[in-house]
Amino acid sequence: MGIVSNLFGGRLNVVRLNNGDYEYSNVNGNWSKGDLLQLALSSDIVTTCIGIRAHYRSLVKYVENDAKGKPIKDSKIVNFLNNPNPYQTKSDFIKQEEWLRICYGYLYQKIYDDIGGDFPRVIYNLNPCNITFNTKSFLRTIFHKKNDLKDSQKKDFKYKDNNHEFTFSIDEVVKYYDIANGLEENPFTSPSRLMSIRKRIDNLNNSVVAEGKAIDSAGREIIMKDKESDQIRNGMPMDNQDKRNAENAFINNYGLGLGKNRTVVMNNRVEWLSMLEDHKKLGMTEILNNNVSVILNALNIPKEIYQLYKDGGAKFENKKQSELSFIQNVIQPLENEKVEKYSAKYGVKLEASFKHLPCFQEIENTKVDRLLKVSNAIRNLTQAGFNANEANNFLESHGLQQIKDNG
Repeated sequence: MGIVSNLFGGRLNVVRLNNGDYEYSNVNGNWSKGDLLQLALSSDIVTTCIGIRAHYRSLVKYVENDAKGKPIKDSKIVNFLNNPNPYQTKSDFIKQEEWLRICYGYLYQKIYDDIGGDFPRVIYNLNPCNITFNTKSFLRTIFHKKNDLKDSQKKDFKYKDNNHEFTFSIDEVVKYYDIANGLEENPFTSPSRLMSIRKRIDNLNNSVVAEGKAIDSAGREIIMKDKESDQIRNGMPMDNQDKRNAENAFINNYGLGLGKNRTVVMNNRVEWLSMLEDHKKLGMTEILNNNVSVILNALNIPKEIYQLYKDGGAKFENKKQSELSFIQNVIQPLENEKVEKYSAKYGVKLEASFKHLPCFQEIENTKVDRLLKVSNAIRNLTQAGFNANEANNFLESHGLQQIKDNG
């Protein structure tokens, strides 16, 4: 690691090779306070949020459809996606995928195909923290000539897997970007969204430390001289005999209580003050709520979903509706992108489905309820003398449209 790296607190890892080229490690892989994955794991709030995203993604059901849109039973590629490599199940693989993508901003997946390259054999998520690019490969990002366009996808990078090092080219990995690529010097990376909330994470961690200090100080007290308006009485000491009588009456000097006395007999009047009161003025609850709200928004986690996990399975009235909205707007697009890439690569029609989840049953119930209402309305209109077209036109004029499958 060179001087430049030291100046940037470890965020830029620059190495000069024997041939004179320079290599740099992913700037998002490390920052001034350490690894971004460790940053996420240092916060129970962030860990919970990423865990929620990863959990819901892992519930996806992959389906291969034929040319007519009918599901194919015992699909080879679906079986592969359910068992991506010898070390991970579908659920494990997807959870790792989401953690790496969120923490580092981008993710590459390396696929090893069967002989002939027409079907995947195993697939692995590459940890972006272990990826190193050659700076000379990205001296420019605008290409217009055919050869340049081809060469842009041939750029290679090194990947360190424990004590082994591999060299991969850009075009042989499946690429995913969290925010967007093209925002950095390297067009094949994306910034990490954790960089935007790292101060919030620090605030939460600091609030936990402060809370610990408050707990440590619980029970501590301050004994100080009381302000006595009567200066003559304030200056008069307690009689020694009175002091001894008070000690004998209130202090236990025998048995198990020996040496554990909490009563202090003073010659002068004193005032007692608890130190715990001062910690309440720090506004810990407000600090926690404000920072948690920002983190939830940054990670696209609905407050209702977070509260459900925080309270260990507590129920709330709109649980299914919140889950449905979260899956459709946040989780489904991620899985759609994934199956689109595999469909294009292997010439299949893959679908990422969540319709098997309980919250999606609400859609079906709504459709059935609406169907009953529309059919009853049409029956009543036809009995009143309307023909079928007139009945449909009448219903549409009053806002009742034909049922469409949006699930």
